[in-house]
Amino acid sequence: METIKVISPVDGSVYAERPIISESGLDAVIANSKAAQARWMLTSFEERGRYCLKFLDALLGMNDEITPEIAWQMGRPVRYGGEKGGVEARTKFVVENAQAALSSLMVEDSGAFRRYVKHVPLGVVLVIAPWNYPYLTTINTVIPALMAGNSVILKHAAQTLVVGERFAKAFEMAGLPKGLFQNIVMNHAQTEKLLGSGQIDHCNFTGSVAGGRAIEKAAAGTFMTLGLELGGKDPAYVLADANVHAAIETLVDGAFYNSGQCCCGIERIYVHEKVYKEFVDGFVELTKKYKLGNPTDPATNLGPMVRTAAADFVRGQIDEAVKKGAKALIDESLFPRQQERHALSGAASAGRCRPQHERDDGGKLRPRRRHHESEVGRGGAETHERQPLWPHLLHLDERRRRRRENRRGARDRHRVPQPLRLPRSRPALDGREGHGPRRFALGRRVRAPDKAEKLSFEERVRVLKATLENI
Repeated sequence: METIKVISPVDGSVYAERPIISESGLDAVIANSKAAQARWMLTSFEERGRYCLKFLDALLGMNDEITPEIAWQMGRPVRYGGEKGGVEARTKFVVENAQAALSSLMVEDSGAFRRYVKHVPLGVVLVIAPWNYPYLTTINTVIPALMAGNSVILKHAAQTLVVGERFAKAFEMAGLPKGLFQNIVMNHAQTEKLLGSGQIDHCNFTGSVAGGRAIEKAAAGTFMTLGLELGGKDPAYVLADANVHAAIETLVDGAFYNSGQCCCGIERIYVHEKVYKEFVDGFVELTKKYKLGNPTDPATNLGPMVRTAAADFVRGQIDEAVKKGAKALIDESLFPRQQERHALSGAASAGRCRPQHERDDGGKLRPRRRHHESEVGRGGAETHERQPLWPHLLHLDERRRRRRENRRGARDRHRVPQPLRLPRSRPALDGREGHGPRRFALGRRVRAPDKAEKLSFEERVRVLKATLENI
């Protein structure tokens, strides 16, 4: 029988091994899930919440065992205590807010019509969870699904199989009705077959862009809904008036926490020239204080990357950057590799080069480039990448932050999506061919709001009524 093995990034040993589910076993799982969901959807939010909070208590009670398990499975140092804080906060938030979020929305209740939006459970939800935050990302999907009246089938990442078993045990301790939550072990072929079977009503997946594409392809034609949270490339920009000390602490942590294996981790940093030297010097100095080592050692704060291929990918990016003119700022001798197979030192480089590789899971390169503040948003730092961006702007001026948020809020209120337009090409600020300023909404390039678009919704209604009366 085929098995799935957890190869520990700590020493390369087989930490756990589980057989994949049989075809008949999978059929039974689906049947049990459907039967349990039909009863569960009739329960109240209060009853669902009680089970979920009992589950939380049971899971938190295992944290002393869970923390070293995470270290052995995916390499996060035990000094961080697992994911207890985030798991507790998010579970309680979902339980407390589920009823308000899912209550019916009355659109019209008049003598002529009674129109409303009612939220109903989807049915059977398949959760495909990742290894990089194995508990928190699973909580993000499992608890909302149950609180909404669905049943859940969990397929956890091959690297963190034991996490799924911990969830199953905690739900069993909570007394959750059988069939509502089931943890299974599947290979890729089985997962694709299940997605295309029409037996699943919704799939939540957190992982790579390639994985998301594979899921969309497998689910095509079933009309099931998908929730895909995929990896991005996240920049940060340190403005001239930034609190440089706070920016250094924030961005070093954002770049190297979890050994850089985060879908919202900082991958590149742009620094205003006025604070460039101070920032880079401080960034390097703080990075040197990291200790690379065995994640089961409480003194370690930088564990190994989860796979050899990921570490090799990063080294290739660093080598490419150096060849193109970047300057390596961290001496690898400061990070002795000890026994870690996939260990990679904290890598920092500075320069104007841009690696051509796309982001791989866990792949990190952080070239830093000097920027005038005026360059950002004009074909420079915010627009050259074609990956999703979650920008972090660090500065000190509170009034400036509020002005920027107010402007963004005003744009969002009046923005109307337009038909897709091809971007006009023009020389970029540094003389290379590039694109001019862009504004994006829902993935489409849109023009700036004209006078009519700046009207409030009520004003638009009045204009429309007056127009109809004059026809």
